[in-house]
Amino acid sequence: MAPTVALCNSGAFLGVTAEPCYRSKGDPGSTITLRWTVLNTSSFGWGCDYCPAYMVRVVPSWPTAPDAWVLYNWAAMDHLGQAIPIQPGQTDSRTWFLVPGPPNTGTHHLDIFLCPQGSPGACDYPPVDQVRIPLECVEWPDLVVESGSVFQSGGRPGVDLITAVFRVKNLGPGPAVRSTWTEVRLSDDDHFDFSQADPFVVSTVVPPLAAGEFRDYCLWTTVPLNAAGGPKNVLFKCDVLDEIPDESTALSFFNGGENNNVFLYRPFTVQALEVTGSVSRGTVDYGDTVRVSLSFVNFDDTAGKSFTASVRMVPLSTPGMISPIDLIEGLPWYQIPGISLAPAGWPNDSFQISDVHDVPFTADTYSVAVWVPPPDGRPLLYTIDTLEVTSGTESAPDLALASGQATLVSGQAGRLIRLSLRVENQGDQPAEASQLGIYLQDAQGGLTEIATISVPSLGPGESHDVSTDVALPAGAPSSCDVVARCDVGGVVAESNEENNSTVIGTLEGATRVKRWFFYN
Repeated sequence: MAPTVALCNSGAFLGVTAEPCYRSKGDPGSTITLRWTVLNTSSFGWGCDYCPAYMVRVVPSWPTAPDAWVLYNWAAMDHLGQAIPIQPGQTDSRTWFLVPGPPNTGTHHLDIFLCPQGSPGACDYPPVDQVRIPLECVEWPDLVVESGSVFQSGGRPGVDLITAVFRVKNLGPGPAVRSTWTEVRLSDDDHFDFSQADPFVVSTVVPPLAAGEFRDYCLWTTVPLNAAGGPKNVLFKCDVLDEIPDESTALSFFNGGENNNVFLYRPFTVQALEVTGSVSRGTVDYGDTVRVSLSFVNFDDTAGKSFTASVRMVPLSTPGMISPIDLIEGLPWYQIPGISLAPAGWPNDSFQISDVHDVPFTADTYSVAVWVPPPDGRPLLYTIDTLEVTSGTESAPDLALASGQATLVSGQAGRLIRLSLRVENQGDQPAEASQLGIYLQDAQGGLTEIATISVPSLGPGESHDVSTDVALPAGAPSSCDVVARCDVGGVVAESNEENNSTVIGTLEGATRVKRWFFYN
């Protein structure tokens, strides 16, 4: 219909469009998006304080109730709340959303009538222009996050990067005719919360997708500042604003009854507390003193933290990989009481401590870890350094037989056994003078002393050689071992008392000695 040319009531559509919509399924989920621009060709302004500027009447080609939509459009208002009429020669553009859409897919149409004020100040609206526009109705899409994963360089809020990689796919059967919004959030549970309860990570606009079409995304940012510490689930949700009705409404990746446009990825750990530190010496002996320096920083801007912590040692000789259980059950070293941290960004949101401690552990290489038991019961574990303990005992002497040999000079009772021995101090402290005992040991383990030999004081690493003949006593067993024992009587306080006795030969049938060549 051509625009009306008159000095009074006239106007025209400059453009009218209707976006494709989805088939109505008996609910208002299918929305028709209608856009238009009108031109006032009258000789007076449209609209006043008590009457709309114009009316648009929309008549669909399919049965609906009511038979038509009637849309009144008011003029703009000034700062005093008074109407600003649409003046002759001015245009007005609007967008309206109509429901429900057609019940069947295919091409439909809408007859649209422009009805401005019939005269200045009047509230009657005769039609002056009409257009018919096509409306494409399609089957509903089914948008899902088909896959997703998260990579983290660390878990410190506002500091460490978090990278989200995911795929949005339309499983069909219909196309997604509008752009949508996909979002990634952290959550303590399996339910996506669009509010601030679930910390926001990243988001993106997804363009319209045909059935079967997909888009891949890789987005990164820092860990959210409002994320509390501890393990989190990562939730990916497409069509966040629910702009597109999904075909599938009963499926879910993690809990039935919700739309399947949420994808769950676990786990992600938010490190709201950072613990770093070092040990002043990497290699020590038992009993040495080292300085342990630790720093605690709170990255949680929502809450302060008060806690105690303990420093633990885990031997790296433990089979397999070091696990959190190993760290929890590690060798306690010392306790750190009374740590108090304000929320992140406050002046005292960090805590430093540097103390000297003795090393009470035996020889091994250890992982030094800090164990923090938070209020929710999930332990936080931080490995800060390694420490090698080279000496397994406190500094002390250690007498042992470095080598020894017993040779029978004569097989008759009362004859001689020739001894060749070396006693060594294997400790790191001097050993005072001591006695070396020589024994015959029978099959039942009984000992008969046959000689005692003096050993002078020995410095660390020094040795004393013994070469002498010892008479076999009358009644000596026909078969027995010859045993040498350092530090008879326990005069020397040694670091290792278990290495003092050594078998240096065996008597067989009282006729000969089986030679033992012993070297330590």
